[in-house]
Amino acid sequence: MSDDFDWEARYREDTAGWDFGEVVPALEDWLVDQPPVTGEVVVPGCGRGHEAAAVANKWPEAVVVGVDLSETAVREAQEGYIFPNLRYDTGDFFAASGKDDLVAIIEHTCFCAIPPELRPVYRDTAARRLRAGGLLIAVFYLHPEETEGDPDDGPPWGCSVPELNGLFDELFETLVSQVPARAFEGRKNRELFRVLRRR
Repeated sequence: MSDDFDWEARYREDTAGWDFGEVVPALEDWLVDQPPVTGEVVVPGCGRGHEAAAVANKWPEAVVVGVDLSETAVREAQEGYIFPNLRYDTGDFFAASGKDDLVAIIEHTCFCAIPPELRPVYRDTAARRLRAGGLLIAVFYLHPEETEGDPDDGPPWGCSVPELNGLFDELFETLVSQVPARAFEGRKNRELFRVLRRR
């Protein structure tokens, strides 16, 4: 999906600046009050696996699969997190056919890593892979304002609320949409947490 960017090199050289070494706070907070889930959950662009591990720990009856293009990231995820219901695979979530019965997809830093013109592919893949009623649980990265030192020329590519509405509303129902109360340093008010249900 992002052939012009060397994701493997960033992990191999330890220059993956988007990786804070722990699960994104918005997802961590949301998981606290969620009931157990069964079925398969996929985390595309899982990186070193923090979000996949958090979900596997919270939902022990689910099968959680983290997928990433970087072999180094996947290896480090495998070494860092071990749960009986968790695995990490090297591959392209968008290229794989996969089963069409996922109960959830966990989104964090994958959507913002692909060029904006490919976002319909992301939406269509998520809609195809999820069963009816399945959830897309997402932390979207917003750029509320442009600054000279932070041009939106990506990756990461920011997005706007109207763009997200236009992209997802036909195929997904929005159940939750909020600016997270907690965020990593430098991301305060620059994220939007959404839970979308496949129509």
